[in-house]
Amino acid sequence: MMVDTSSLIELFKRKELNRIGGEKLPLFVLIKFLRGFNADKAKEIKDILEKLFVIVPIDNKVILKYIEIYRKLKSSGKIIGDVDMLIASMAISYNEPLFTEHTKHFQRLKSFGLKLVEV
Repeated sequence: MMVDTSSLIELFKRKELNRIGGEKLPLFVLIKFLRGFNADKAKEIKDILEKLFVIVPIDNKVILKYIEIYRKLKSSGKIIGDVDMLIASMAISYNEPLFTEHTKHFQRLKSFGLKLVEV
């Protein structure tokens, strides 16, 4: 399962990160999450998250899937944010469901093969 930013934030607030430990965390979700902390706290939390999750970097198949999604959504006037398209592209490319609080937001990407799991 691929974890998105909203679900990571929510489970962090609830102190329930262990609930999804061992799952996949996109590198850019890690970056987006950590930017909300000061440098010392960010380092501490980064170390914890790297132990709990498999951090997944961007690769060529994710880039190509992102480009496909971007072009189709742009041409239909239904574009969403770049980070969300990258997260969805990664979940689709790795054939992993996306664990998110924002299932409605990601609905338009189901036609690309995105599977959703609500927090």
